[in-house]
Amino acid sequence: MLRLTSRRLAAVLALAAPAACSGAGASAGGNAKKVAEDRVAGQGAVIELRSRDALTSRHNHAGDSVVATAVSAVLDAARDTVIPVGAEFRGTVQEIAPAPNPHASGRLRVAFTAVRINGVVHPVRVRVTGLGTQLQGRGITGGTVAKVGAGAAIGGIVGRLVGGNTAGALVGAAAGGAAGGVYAHETRSLDVVLAPGSRIRVVLAAPFAREVAAAR
Repeated sequence: MLRLTSRRLAAVLALAAPAACSGAGASAGGNAKKVAEDRVAGQGAVIELRSRDALTSRHNHAGDSVVATAVSAVLDAARDTVIPVGAEFRGTVQEIAPAPNPHASGRLRVAFTAVRINGVVHPVRVRVTGLGTQLQGRGITGGTVAKVGAGAAIGGIVGRLVGGNTAGALVGAAAGGAAGGVYAHETRSLDVVLAPGSRIRVVLAAPFAREVAAAR
């Protein structure tokens, strides 16, 4: 009877062993599907962006949001993609001001602090090294007309003093008008404009890591 019991016990253990192995394999397989790895882009990587919306010193202010789309991918050391083309960089306007005259430069400074990849937003540290801005005149305004008029009036007074007659006054007014026009040109504001699709270049100021599901 003891031998029979031992044989039955051996048979039960033999049947249980494959099931246990099968369960362990399934567990290992399940874990394999959940394994993720970090892909890291090193500091100094250059990223080319394109602005999504227009920015202009005539309408925008510090604190306004800025969104730009990546048109070049960022890879890790293994040549795997960390930041793909189409990723959205998000930030704000730090400083914006028009050029006070045609001989000066306007100011536009933006900073990006996050990047959206496949619906997930990640913090990112980048330094903006290039902005495809342009200066755009505001055209003739009421203030410009007033400046020209003031120049003409001053010219008229000078003409009377110098010429002493009506002809002299007319010549003086014409010269004064020209001077007023030059003054208006020299002092008119030129808006800094970043048009949609304009080039923006940024550089990673710190390594950027993103968790990616491993294909195993």
